[in-house]
Amino acid sequence: RKAFFRHELEALLLLAQETGTDPLNFYGSYAGAIGFPQFMPGSIRAYAVDFDEDGRIDLENSAVDAIGSIARFLHQHGWRRGEPILFPARQLAGCSLPDELFKSGLNAKYTVKQLNERCIATDTDVPVHLRFGLIDLPNGTAPPEYFIGTGNFFAITRYNRSYFYAVSVVPLGQAIQEE
Repeated sequence: RKAFFRHELEALLLLAQETGTDPLNFYGSYAGAIGFPQFMPGSIRAYAVDFDEDGRIDLENSAVDAIGSIARFLHQHGWRRGEPILFPARQLAGCSLPDELFKSGLNAKYTVKQLNERCIATDTDVPVHLRFGLIDLPNGTAPPEYFIGTGNFFAITRYNRSYFYAVSVVPLGQAIQEE
């Protein structure tokens, strides 16, 4: 973590120089995340955009810049417009899940057929041309909840690595889209 934060300090100083801002005027979380999207300085430099076209990038006061910057981040991390994100799944009865399913990292690498062969099924129509990764959410003493996620789900996990976060923002985004 030391190397990560040293890199982010350097990115903050470069950001301050590039924008003509006193580095002491940046406000962020205790870990250094800044603005509405809670981007680290390195992410601001890599992904932030002036989406409202007012001549400056303002992630602290412009929701439009923040949304555009998050969209750019997701796109750069593999988001595909119109692709589904997540489907409920279940473990087939009497079948053990192989460890390999939990070691694929933040990737969608299995076909539906491969998941079925490894004891995972869905009760909804799932696009067979896509790749998926298994998401398991611990549920206290109850059995875990399972989902299969597409590349779009894993793009969200590049923004926040928590599966709980990514699973929760999907219905939130769908509700906003319906408004």
